Amino acid sequence: MNCTVNLLNFYMDIKRQEMYIRYVNKLCSLHLECDDFAEAAYTLRLHSELLSWSNDLLPPLLRSPLRYPTCDTHRQLKEALYHDIIDYFNKGKMWECAVCMCKELVRQCESETYDYIQLSSLLQRMSNFYDNIMKQLRPEPEYFRVAYYGKGFPSFIQNKVFIYRGKEYERLSDFSNRTLNQFPNATLMQTLSKPGSEITESFNQYIQINNVEPVMDERKEHLLRKPISQQILRHYRVNDVKRFKFSRPFYRVDPKVNSNDDNEFANLWIERTVLDTTYSLPGILRWFPVKHFDTYEISPLKNAIETMQETNKYLRELIIAHRNDSTLPLNPLTMKLNGILDAAVMGGVTKYEKAFFTSEYSVNHEEDEQLIETLKDLVASQIPLLDIGVKVHSARAPPSLTPLQSRFEDCFEKMKVHIEENYGKKTCDIKFDVIKMRRHTTAGSRFNEKRYSGSSIGSTEGQNGVTKQSLMSTTSLSSSLAIFAGPVLVSGSNKFGTIGALTRKDKKEKKRRNRTVSKMATTNDRDLSISSSSASNSQWYAVPDADNMSLSSINSNLSVFSSPTPVIELRQELTPKRPLRSEVEKERRLSRPNSGQYQFSKLPSMNSLNRDSLVATDSTASDDDTPPPLPAKTRESDYSNLSDKDSMGLPDYCSPIVMNNIMSEQPLQLINSQENNRPPTPPPKKPPMKAPV
Repeated sequence: MNCTVNLLNFYMDIKRQEMYIRYVNKLCSLHLECDDFAEAAYTLRLHSELLSWSNDLLPPLLRSPLRYPTCDTHRQLKEALYHDIIDYFNKGKMWECAVCMCKELVRQCESETYDYIQLSSLLQRMSNFYDNIMKQLRPEPEYFRVAYYGKGFPSFIQNKVFIYRGKEYERLSDFSNRTLNQFPNATLMQTLSKPGSEITESFNQYIQINNVEPVMDERKEHLLRKPISQQILRHYRVNDVKRFKFSRPFYRVDPKVNSNDDNEFANLWIERTVLDTTYSLPGILRWFPVKHFDTYEISPLKNAIETMQETNKYLRELIIAHRNDSTLPLNPLTMKLNGILDAAVMGGVTKYEKAFFTSEYSVNHEEDEQLIETLKDLVASQIPLLDIGVKVHSARAPPSLTPLQSRFEDCFEKMKVHIEENYGKKTCDIKFDVIKMRRHTTAGSRFNEKRYSGSSIGSTEGQNGVTKQSLMSTTSLSSSLAIFAGPVLVSGSNKFGTIGALTRKDKKEKKRRNRTVSKMATTNDRDLSISSSSASNSQWYAVPDADNMSLSSINSNLSVFSSPTPVIELRQELTPKRPLRSEVEKERRLSRPNSGQYQFSKLPSMNSLNRDSLVATDSTASDDDTPPPLPAKTRESDYSNLSDKDSMGLPDYCSPIVMNNIMSEQPLQLINSQENNRPPTPPPKKPPMKAPV
């Protein structure tokens, strides 16, 4: 591949485009054979850069007859190249680059071609790419520095240094073995020091391999100051980079300060090497030569500042990651908090205080006064981050980590008091939001909690007013409750009874009634239909109109069941507006002959019913009114205008259970007689109606 790239550069310099395109396609094929999809996409971009967004015919020099034989114009070939580039970026998990290519095609579809079908397809692909960025797992590639020393190597790599981009999940040992397999006669060097002339001028092969850390491009550093997801930051941290660094620690005793062998931070120096490559990685190759490098030393104080900056940045990233995704493993955060709060080995901030915050160091290093203040500021800035980190860990820690969490809290409180007293108090832009779970309650629970107030029943138009929908639903509920409460409020005598102390039986009845009311509150619409139909068919109850009901009447009906206040005893005697019927008149009305089909005297369930509940309260009949004459009997009865319950002569308030008991106790002879004298088939009956509970 190196030779192919050299040929590419040669043909580009001499303006031989047809040969340049031929080797571009060859290099792309080599990458596809090695499953280097990102590098194959970058290679095809070299061909697309030679084309324009126009409908001009392609000259023979720019054609690609092997890959795209049907493309005749610049636009057709460039679109075909872009679609292949997007596919290769997708396979290489470089979705950010694929989105950039899609955006350029989208601009063409919106302003040039107006191809909305292709535009829809492109937008859908972009949506999938954004989902992959946030949801798919992408391992961060590692980068390796490889130096080839000795004249035993080919001339294009002799005594040169390259930066390689490793494959997925490839570590230093795997990469070293793969490199040594290509050069079986080479010797792997064990140190990172620069070799002498006895190695560089020898005819042997020496290889020096070590990890390097990519340095984020300066154009993307502003992303580090924003609380964005780590999935986005990781891409820009390890891609599109051309600067790398690695460090080599060494110890040097400071002659100006008394030697302290126990504190290694005071004598720990760093040799930092920064390397710049010719092109950014990834690119048309998985490696590029180093064009420039610089080596310098970092003092112990600057190393301490750099270490604190990296620690705070990593802790901040962990907090943001756990705040955005609660499914992340807790172990990295636990280990980081344990290393900072309970630094039993390294010593933590105490080592920095003994090494740099002493009067002896300040007197002998007056030039480092500003650096000392910077380190103190970083130490104080770590406290709010630790506060949030401990709270996040407490919110997610399982019960098995409760002792460790308690130790974290104890250590943090001691550390917080000490640092705030000596270095000041700092704030953090990240806030720990306590998650408040909203309580979801059903309609029945809202009813039981007395939330049917005047303000909660209807919405306001300005400050007052009730919507029709809320009023209808509340009206249906109160009317249903009135129907349900009717038999309860009627006493055994000829007037309403007073409510006294509840017996055990009454308490059970009240609990059962509350459960029934809770169920009824969740089905207001069904109660509305049932209550309306019951009001139209019933002969015994008068249901008030929904539009005429006031909020006061609604609240008064609801308060019978929802109010937890003590029971109020009613002492006022209620008297009807019309005179009461005499006992003789009531006996005469109740002694009317039955239809003969059913004998009500045989129904035991009717004996327990209260006769007074059968009297209509809204009737206008007087004592002197005579009942209408009975219709003449015919040979065959007509039941087409009766409902199921009317045909049996049952009142409307009979429940289905009572009706089943009635049917089960009919004499067998009556059933046989009905079978023998079956009338002609009547017209279809009305659908059976459910009686209100």
